[in-house]
Amino acid sequence: MGEHTSLSGMGLPGSYTSGMLLKGEDGRMFFLVGSSQCWEIAGESGGEFRLNMLGTADSASGQFLASNRGLMYNGGDGILYRYGGKNSAQEAVLRWMDSDMAQSGVGNEEILWLSDEEIMVSYRDRQVSGMFLLKKTPVEELPPKETVVFAVFSPSYQVEQYVMKFNRNSDKYRISMEYYQGEEGWARLDAQIVSSHPPDMIQLDSDTIEKYARKDVLADLAPWLEQSTVLSRDDFPENILNAYTIKGKLAGIPNEFQCFTVLGRSGQVGDQGGWTVEDVRNLMEKYSGSELFRNMSFPNVVEKFLGNYITERYIDWESGECSFDGGDFAAFMEWAAGQSQGMDSDGCFDPLIGTMEEKQLLSMDVSITRLDGLLGYEVFFQEKVTAIGYPSADGTVCHLGDAGNLIGILENSDRKEGAWQFMEAFLSEEDIIYSMLPVRKSVLQEQMEELMTPDYALDITGEKILDEKGEPVIFPRIFFMGIGDGEVSLDYMTQAQMDRVLDVIYSADFSWREGLREEILEIILEEMSPCMNGQKSFDAAADVVQNRVRNLIGENL
Repeated sequence: MGEHTSLSGMGLPGSYTSGMLLKGEDGRMFFLVGSSQCWEIAGESGGEFRLNMLGTADSASGQFLASNRGLMYNGGDGILYRYGGKNSAQEAVLRWMDSDMAQSGVGNEEILWLSDEEIMVSYRDRQVSGMFLLKKTPVEELPPKETVVFAVFSPSYQVEQYVMKFNRNSDKYRISMEYYQGEEGWARLDAQIVSSHPPDMIQLDSDTIEKYARKDVLADLAPWLEQSTVLSRDDFPENILNAYTIKGKLAGIPNEFQCFTVLGRSGQVGDQGGWTVEDVRNLMEKYSGSELFRNMSFPNVVEKFLGNYITERYIDWESGECSFDGGDFAAFMEWAAGQSQGMDSDGCFDPLIGTMEEKQLLSMDVSITRLDGLLGYEVFFQEKVTAIGYPSADGTVCHLGDAGNLIGILENSDRKEGAWQFMEAFLSEEDIIYSMLPVRKSVLQEQMEELMTPDYALDITGEKILDEKGEPVIFPRIFFMGIGDGEVSLDYMTQAQMDRVLDVIYSADFSWREGLREEILEIILEEMSPCMNGQKSFDAAADVVQNRVRNLIGENL
């Protein structure tokens, strides 16, 4: 028997022992595991081999694929390539959208080349699935459609696949997604927006919508919404539309959202939301042997927990005056530092495993992506909880919101009608699986009714089945795994429980990450962080913060 070398002996981690060997047309050999890990098998002198892990320019969104012509690469730009290495030329084979296919729907199965003109691929989305034959077709043979260019950064599964559905169903318009990646992508997009051929639509988020709306780049969607026969303003929560109305224009509309808040035990923080920093200090004094949070870093304390309070308390947004100098802010920052675990920690998210430690008073940066989300935290806390929110200067309730799949239309677009037709269809689509809470109130209402309606067990006559106590048997609608005793089920939500969630949703502030406020918090952290190890005094840092923030506000207000 001849000598052999194991894969682990060539440097492959022991967990990756099952995969596919591929030979490229240039003679290179590869070992592919799934679609995310790939190694090149390189020969060395003396008959030895080693494995070199392959890298890509967009490894976070890319995908390796096998084929009978060697290694392929599904780039984060929606294009299928023959792989040429991170710094090597890669040959583009096709753009998935040209075949009305979403990159996210392409399977991991081997791509079969039948000829230079035809390939077979495995594909699945919510409308179609199976093996598909893709054949090069001259452009002049395709049905004529008006092209609407959609600028995207890592679009969600929902958006990408709905674009393909829209393209299949529309006789007039075709959405062409233009992918942008990284800092270079932002620079390229900024240049194209002011060019003579800008995109027509743009994927936004809570940060970029502020940037582009302030520059009058985005069109006002309010008139389109008012004239629509499919949608109306009443279909959406007013706090969301208000947050994305900038300089008097509705700059974007999302199709889903989530809320963030701070939770505490109702027996400790009360039943009502809203509090000040003084209330926080009083809570700590009352439960002096406890801790506010679990392992929270100083940046998390400043940005996440206290960010809203800081930008309210120390800045007069009417006059532009700020008051970071003097002893008050310096002392406040020193107190905030004392509530943290320094500059580095595991983060501020509670794992929702088991139960909450009794000595921990609050759960910070709680994300509500489901209507039954607060119930899971009650299981975690083992008692009733209150969404008290983030501290504010005057004690008013402060919950925060963030939108998903936020889309706007470019002001300079000459295809606004086609862009709106897509937005209208996407926002009114019924067959969508939401990863967060739906923005459309009618869909949210359907989810509410389902969660609050008992699912009774019925016999063949339609009568309720009773248990040994004579009570109707109910199938649970809500399940939590890993919390409490490991598995908890609840029959349904009560109206009171639902109202507590709705209070958070309809009072949440979706404009909280406006660019200027974010820059101010970054300045504060930059100047205050050296105080953590004694490199600078809090008083000296506060004076620098005062000057920098005052100049920044003066330049932007």
